[in-house]
Amino acid sequence: MGNHGVMVTAPTIGEAFDDIWTLERACQILVTAWSTGQPLKVLDDEVAEKTARAWEKITDFSQRHFEEMKHLMIQQDPSVLD
Repeated sequence: MGNHGVMVTAPTIGEAFDDIWTLERACQILVTAWSTGQPLKVLDDEVAEKTARAWEKITDFSQRHFEEMKHLMIQQDPSVLD
């Protein structure tokens, strides 16, 4: 899949959507941070690991996020259901 971008797999569509959405948002934030030209402050490993462990405990967030994004998209343009 060279030059085809990222492929995400997950047990549900909601989880896959949330994973790719989060990755895209993280990339946007990183590019914005780099564009400042300022040195970036990186979290130490302990804080990053603690944050990751806490995030993994939120079991239904991905599906709820997916449902909310679908709702907003349909609200903005109901023709997506056609």
